This record gives sequence, C-alpha cells and structure tokens, in this order.
Amino acid sequence: MKLTQDELLDVYKTTVQEMHNFLRGHQTRVNFFMGILSVVFAGTVAGVFKASSWYHVAFLTIGPVIIIALAQIAINGVFRLYQQFLEIVTVRAKLEQVLGLTEPPEKLSATMDTYWQGEPILAARHLKSRCEYPSSEKWLDHHRNLGYHRWTRQLFRGTQLVGCLLLLGLIALAYLAYTGKVVLSSS
Repeated sequence: MKLTQDELLDVYKTTVQEMHNFLRGHQTRVNFFMGILSVVFAGTVAGVFKASSWYHVAFLTIGPVIIIALAQIAINGVFRLYQQFLEIVTVRAKLEQVLGLTEPPEKLSATMDTYWQGEPILAARHLKSRCEYPSSEKWLDHHRNLGYHRWTRQLFRGTQLVGCLLLLGLIALAYLAYTGKVVLSSS
C-alpha cells in the first residue's frame, strides 16, 4: 500500500499523539501503584503501633508480602506501557525518514538563508541513536531498561527492598514479643 504525503503526515501526527498518551498512561500507572503501596505500607506501620500481642505482629507480615508482590506486578505493568512507547518511537522514526525529515531540507530559494544549512530537521542525537542499531528490534532491546522507565523500575525495586526490610523487622519483632524480650503496647 502506497500512502500519499498527506496520509503519511496524518499517521505521523497519530504516532506523536500516541507517544504522549503512552507516557501519560505510564505516569498514571506509576502513581496508581505507588498510591496502593503507600497505603499498604502506612497501614502495616500503623498496625505495629496498635499491636498488643506477638501474633498481631505476625499477622502484619502480610503487609510486606503484599508490598513485595505488588511492586513486582507494578514493574511488569508499567513496562508494558513503556514498551508500547518505545515501539511507537520506532514507527515515528520510520515515518520521519519516509517524510524526508532525516535529510537536510532543499534550499527554498537561492536568496533565502536557512538556519544550519545541510542539517536535517530532526535533532542529530535522535538520528545518531537510530543509526547505531541495525534494526528497530535491536534499538528496542537496548532502550527497554533505560530512560524514564529505568528510574521507575528502580523505584519499585527500592519499594521491594523496603518491603523485605519491613518483613524481616516484623518477624524479629514478633519473635521478640513471643519470647517476652519486647513488650508491645496494651491498647
């Protein structure tokens, strides 16, 4: 199927909009998961202050387990949106090449002096990044754990670490309360 220049521009505009939608969706999903994780963490910590017996503390270990599991679900869930974002970047890159945006623009007029003659419309760093890879699949594989998503993944891994530390702390507290070495509040 051969598309006209106008049809290609319409597809290009759609890809730009989809990129923005995927990024907004990614950020919304991160906020959603962090909200739930924060509530579970706060509820668990509040429960520790209200616990009056070792088995109350032992029961609270469910909180860190939920935090660890939910953070893993979040890592996988937000990656799907980031992966779709990366895929649409490759589509956009291909369209930019077909539309001639990767080549220097032709001289509009012999009397008109254009900015940075000989340079393409697109930023050089974009073009350089694309040319380093033999295929869009290789580009996707390289970029899947970089950029904004890298920090998102580290945020959720950090949350898992906090969940593990909280779990160990609760197990230790339950044990110490069970052996009588720590007296819990008598609410």
